[in-house]
Amino acid sequence: MTLFKDLNLHEDLLQSLNKMGFEKATEIQSEFIPVALEGGDVMASAQTGSGKTAAFLLPAFQKFLSNPDESKAQRKKRGPRILILTPTRELADQVMKVANELRAFTDMTVRSVVGGVPIMKHKRMLRETVDVLVATPGRLIDLMKQGDVHLRDVETFILDEADRMLDMGFSEDVLRISKATPTHRQAMLLSATLDGKVGGVINQIMNKPKSIELTQATQKHDNITQCLYRANDASGKQAILDTLIEDNNIWQAVIFAGTKSMTEKLAGRLKAQGEKADFLNGDMRQSARTSVVRRMQAGQIRFLVATDVAARGLDIKKLTHVINFDLPRNSEDYIHRIGRVGRAGNAGDAISLVSNDQWGLMAGIERMLGETLEQKMVEGLEYVPSKSKSKGKSAGARGGNRARKPYSKDNASRESAHTSDRPKRSFKPRTSEGSSEGYKGKRSFGGNGEGRSNEGRSEGFKAKRSFGGNGEGRSSEGRSEGFKAKRSFGGNSEGRSSEGRSEGFKAKRSFGSSASKSRSNDGAAPAKKRSFGAKPSAEGLKARGNTKVKDFSTSTPSKPRSKVKQSSAAGRKPKSLVGRIAH
Repeated sequence: MTLFKDLNLHEDLLQSLNKMGFEKATEIQSEFIPVALEGGDVMASAQTGSGKTAAFLLPAFQKFLSNPDESKAQRKKRGPRILILTPTRELADQVMKVANELRAFTDMTVRSVVGGVPIMKHKRMLRETVDVLVATPGRLIDLMKQGDVHLRDVETFILDEADRMLDMGFSEDVLRISKATPTHRQAMLLSATLDGKVGGVINQIMNKPKSIELTQATQKHDNITQCLYRANDASGKQAILDTLIEDNNIWQAVIFAGTKSMTEKLAGRLKAQGEKADFLNGDMRQSARTSVVRRMQAGQIRFLVATDVAARGLDIKKLTHVINFDLPRNSEDYIHRIGRVGRAGNAGDAISLVSNDQWGLMAGIERMLGETLEQKMVEGLEYVPSKSKSKGKSAGARGGNRARKPYSKDNASRESAHTSDRPKRSFKPRTSEGSSEGYKGKRSFGGNGEGRSNEGRSEGFKAKRSFGGNGEGRSSEGRSEGFKAKRSFGGNSEGRSSEGRSEGFKAKRSFGSSASKSRSNDGAAPAKKRSFGAKPSAEGLKARGNTKVKDFSTSTPSKPRSKVKQSSAAGRKPKSLVGRIAH
């Protein structure tokens, strides 16, 4: 076992370690720290709870303290010299906690920028001296875009839980942040696994890194007891959970749910049963999430229902159980979930509730672990396979469990005899004229739209537009009748030519009068003037004292008002149906 004093660390760091009660380094710390102190890029994988946080903080702080010439006032003009990226806010809080304990006897300043906190607070904070910056990728990118932080002075660039960060879709942000740092900076990468997407990013952000692998994703957690309970559906899992929470051996437990709404539902149910419970998910504000974690660490919460957002970075020393109410979609996330217990060599239990629709996920987890988990049962809630037909490809032939019979002459004759009595469906061929009738009949409101040609289709359109009027035409003049009938308010307008359209317009302007049934402009009746009561007599006006009086009796009749409009309407060529629709 390696002692910290044998790792050539700064005296201030050794003093902080003694205050924290640490004298001996863990396996990852004794392997990682000497390689990182050489100054090259290094990456490592180890189990959760093995001391990875101190493993990368100690060499980074050692490098910082090796340049003591600059004062704190001089460092204010510079940007952060140590940058640490974490995938979640909870993990950032954990890194901040360890970093503040290790820098207790130094003048280093440690700050964090994460989502869920007002960005103006971060802007004001970054105007002061910041030596160590712990950040989540999203918030750091926002501050970089607004010019509130620069990374030109970064000496050590650290990626904590890199695999989780890339799985959450931060690969482009990580590459962008890496390009903003100097090329000569030192890069460190730590994760529970180094497989998958991590391998593709390593070559872009690291320069010939040294690798330290103390664990793999498939390594067995010897100090964690794993088991599962079978259930048919969610209600069965809920009944099993109600029984498990009565176990006094569960001091504190994290219950993982698949959705944010399920975390609130389960926490509410536990509270209704008199348990000290709360929930944790990504929709909560950062202040609320921090408050829940602190209450859990203080022992004020017994059951914490959470999504995978809490699977990494949640460090609770008294945690004894992890319960998977819903299994994770990614098998590797199962490792990180159960890693919340059994930290620092302590014992723990991991229980999974598996319904029929999630049995495939459990099979994948067992393949990754290389072992079959023990199945347990609750008395009175024994698992009974459902008799309902299973769904999915594994159920058999396409379309359900019904298997297709092999072809034979006997089967063919039976099928033909079985189907011979069925009435056959008849399909009548349609033509363009018939289709226009169907459309026309659907769109006509009270009108008869029966056509056999383009004119017939226009009738359907015309019947739709005429509200109560009969639009029966056989030419372009007939189509104008439909429009005319729509525009007439109480008047009957029947025309057979362009002159008829002018009558329709005239009938619209006549309020209550009947439009004459003329056949040309010459036969059109002159439009009547609008009258408002009885005409005053000349004697009556003179009696009132008016000197200038117009004799209405000798006034000549006025010319028809609509003559100009009639002439213009008569000379206007009617538009075709295609033109009307185009307009």
